[in-house]
Amino acid sequence: MAPKVLAVLLCASTFVLAENPGEAVFKKNCVMCHGADGAGKTKMGQKLGAADLSSNDIQGLSDEALTQTVKNGKGKMPSFEKTLSADDITQVVQYVRTLRK
Repeated sequence: MAPKVLAVLLCASTFVLAENPGEAVFKKNCVMCHGADGAGKTKMGQKLGAADLSSNDIQGLSDEALTQTVKNGKGKMPSFEKTLSADDITQVVQYVRTLRK
């Protein structure tokens, strides 16, 4: 591959990563229960009754409601207020929006 093409591809992939900064936070903190696709079909997610983040019910919630759920927890979901910064939580909520069916 020509060096110029490789440089363009590297820049493009860096740009894509920068568009979804919440994805890394999601993968580190949420995937165990919600799964990579957010559907909650993991072994742990099914055991705990994790919400399907791509569902119309969850996607229909306001950003503030999702933020409060991540921050304070809900049901068996723990609070992430002490684990994640406010910016991390905002980024996760923005990432969850990309999981819409």
